[in-house]
Amino acid sequence: MRRGYGSNGCGCPFTDWGDYQLGAGGYCGGFGPGVGRQSFIALLFSLLNFNVSVLTEGDVAPVVGLLVGITPQFITIAGGTTPVTYIPISQITLITRII
Repeated sequence: MRRGYGSNGCGCPFTDWGDYQLGAGGYCGGFGPGVGRQSFIALLFSLLNFNVSVLTEGDVAPVVGLLVGITPQFITIAGGTTPVTYIPISQITLITRII
């Protein structure tokens, strides 16, 4: 498992997916100022096995369900508004836990 920052980008401390290349503004994946891919993936893992509401680019209504899987490119939502939904991580605009 890789930890910390490497010469090719930054490693995610929660997975063994390898290094991510630095994106726009020097942040991993280009998620904007102050939010790197590493911290966003950590946020997703903290929501694993909880009911979440996910809004993506261009959606009118959020996808609601249980966050059951996370890969480097997609998250998997089961139950709720649809049986199984695969959502590209790069298109997530808003993700919240439903209590």
